[in-house]
Amino acid sequence: MIVRVRADCRRRYRRACDCRVPATVMAPGPPKAIGKGLFSNAFIAMLFVERFTAGRSMNSLVAGLGRQGADISPATLAGTCAQAGTLLAPLEVAITARSRDSWHLHAGETTWRVFAPREGDGPAKWWLWVFIGPDTVCFVMDPARSGAVLARHAGIDEDTGQLTPGGDGPRRLVISSDFCAVYQSAGKKADGLVNLYCWAHVRRHFVRAGDANPARLKYWTQAWLERIRDLYAAHDELMAAWSGAAAPAPREKTAAAARLDEAYTAWDKAIGVMDEARAKQMAAPGLRQPAKKALATLDREWGGLIAHRDYPMISLDNNAAERAIRLPVVTRRNAGGSRNEDSARLAATAWTVTATAQMAGLNVLTYLTAYFDACGRNGGKPPPGPDLERFLPWKASPEDLHAWAQPARPG
Repeated sequence: MIVRVRADCRRRYRRACDCRVPATVMAPGPPKAIGKGLFSNAFIAMLFVERFTAGRSMNSLVAGLGRQGADISPATLAGTCAQAGTLLAPLEVAITARSRDSWHLHAGETTWRVFAPREGDGPAKWWLWVFIGPDTVCFVMDPARSGAVLARHAGIDEDTGQLTPGGDGPRRLVISSDFCAVYQSAGKKADGLVNLYCWAHVRRHFVRAGDANPARLKYWTQAWLERIRDLYAAHDELMAAWSGAAAPAPREKTAAAARLDEAYTAWDKAIGVMDEARAKQMAAPGLRQPAKKALATLDREWGGLIAHRDYPMISLDNNAAERAIRLPVVTRRNAGGSRNEDSARLAATAWTVTATAQMAGLNVLTYLTAYFDACGRNGGKPPPGPDLERFLPWKASPEDLHAWAQPARPG
């Protein structure tokens, strides 16, 4: 057997002077949010957008990168998301604090699957909550669907059930929601907490009643859908009239006040028609069971449904929360859930930051790239103080908001 040794000889640089300076001088690379990581800040931002804003699963991301010639393991991408998630944590804390100070919240929840929880065997059923304020979208991942989650976020004392006082005295809080017992219980206990229930959910009950017995309830269902449609039209006019009467021109004060009075009259008329119809039909014999069930729901939630009269600036439905939670639901269908508790809470953090940025009209990819660049300039840590507040949409300068609303630069 013959063994051959191959020696590759390459030319090496050799200094020809005795100057006391470094032999080789290199320009520093761009600051990276994850200093020893493989990826640039723009790639990390793209990873978060694809994973949490586009709702792609990790396997889909790995396959997509592989088609472009990047052979990256799922563990590497998951580790990068975890490290970048710690950088987003201060933004989530600031957004959550802002949300807790809101006077009105749209609230909703949906199930979430955690495949390997710390306690118990097999997948665990968790809950993803969303709370939408005037300028914030806050997601909370929790193993419970209990009043404790609402209490922590809304500032409700768990022992007394009352709203914790604010800096200016007693607080008032309006919550738009469905008919979940968590919100109903909080509204019954807490002074100053007002429940506004969703008319879209009520409408859904009447549609289902008609579908259950179309032969006998077709016209009954159509009549109720027309009443709800008339109520929506009256509310739209009330909202417009209230907005016009808030700060009218001096010459238009009388006309604005008259329009507002007419809008309230139309609202009261639409509600009166509904109230009279439900009372007669509940007392009528021979009503079909699906119709009785829909009317019972309407009767049970009537107080929270007609309370919209005092808040014409708030929509009749809770569609804002339903739309906000739709993206996590798409992610749940694609990925099934989260592998462990840490990745589940990371998802809530990412959705809180990205959804709040989207509410402000920002391009999420541009916004996250700018934020990770700031983390890189701070040595791989979240920017402190005013540098962090700069990335809160309600405190950002108009110049930054304009720049972050633009599409990301190619490459």
